[in-house]
Amino acid sequence: MKKYLFVSLFAVIFAPTVNAVGLLNYKPPGGSTATQMHSTGGTRGLAAAANVQILAPKEIALTTKAQPILYWYQPSQLKLASVEVALTKSGEAEPVLKKSLPATAGLQHFSLSDYDVTLEAGIEYVWAISLIDNDGKETKKLSVNLRYQEATEPLTTIEEQAQAGYWYDVLQTLIDSKSPQTNELLKQVGILVPALF
Repeated sequence: MKKYLFVSLFAVIFAPTVNAVGLLNYKPPGGSTATQMHSTGGTRGLAAAANVQILAPKEIALTTKAQPILYWYQPSQLKLASVEVALTKSGEAEPVLKKSLPATAGLQHFSLSDYDVTLEAGIEYVWAISLIDNDGKETKKLSVNLRYQEATEPLTTIEEQAQAGYWYDVLQTLIDSKSPQTNELLKQVGILVPALF
């Protein structure tokens, strides 16, 4: 009996902790420019939990997918008529894609594949959301930069993806698995939202 308890205790102490909260360590991609999130009519930071949040870091972030899913969070107490999502090549004025969506509270997403839009490899894009009030006026706009870029070496785990700057891939994996690590990842880049899972 004592031997069984010892073995069980040993297994618990030294069991793999791959799924434990807080193990991911996201690092912005090397050589990326620190592109700040542009915002009007709102703030981002410690009081961010009360505001709409794009779920992406301030610096440019990478994806290995030509058609990633883009996420944002809208608190329930915010009353809006719609949310306008736009995707534009950096330095260009005309968006590649621009859509108006219903303003719904909670975790929201925008999949490029739904609109048959594919990112060009190595090109920097800006994706933005504009919050439209009941009078049709833009009350706030948030934007971040992303780039579709194939990994130079195999990245077989989300830990490796996070270290290499592939934010969008890591976030997608965590959301798909409804992992509590999602909020831990968001906190690393200053995004404060209520617990998603």
